[in-house]
Amino acid sequence: MNDESIFLKYLIDEEIYLIDDKNNKKQSDPDSQEVDKHKRTEISKDRTILLLDYSNDREMPGSDKEFLQKILLSVNIDQKEVNNLYREDIKDFSIEDYANCKIIAFLDQIPDNLSALFNSERYVANTYLNHKVLWCDPLDKTKDEKILKRKLWDQLKILFEIPA
Repeated sequence: MNDESIFLKYLIDEEIYLIDDKNNKKQSDPDSQEVDKHKRTEISKDRTILLLDYSNDREMPGSDKEFLQKILLSVNIDQKEVNNLYREDIKDFSIEDYANCKIIAFLDQIPDNLSALFNSERYVANTYLNHKVLWCDPLDKTKDEKILKRKLWDQLKILFEIPA
C-alpha cells in the first residue's frame, strides 16, 4: 500500500489486495465468458444503436451532427441512450451483444455481417429477433432531400411507436 491509502486500514476491517489488471489475463473459463456476455447484453438492453457511414466522430461534419441531433430530439431520445457505431465498429458488430434494441443504419451499403438484419429495402422498419431495425441513406444524403427526410420520419414514427 502506498502512503496515500494507509488510512484505509481505519475504514475497512477486511484484508485489501491489490490486483494488477495488466498482468491479470482473462482465463478461458466458458462460465466467465457467458457472465461477461450477459453483462454486456444487460448494459446494451433497450438501446438505440446508430450505424454511421463515417470512420469516427471527428470525421462527421457538423451539419450531419446537427441533423442527427434533430432526429434524436424528434423521437425524444437523449444522446446518452444511443450507441454510435462507425465503420470500424460495424465490422465487429454482433447482434448477440444487444437485447431489444432499435438499430438504425445510416449506410450506403449494408456490410455482409449485417445482411440478415437488414434484408429489406431502405426506409422500411422491420423486426429481427427482438430488435427493431431500419436502413436509411447516409446522413449527408438524407439531410438534403425533403422526400428522404419524410420517409425517414414516417419510419421513425413506426420504430419508436409515435402516434400519428
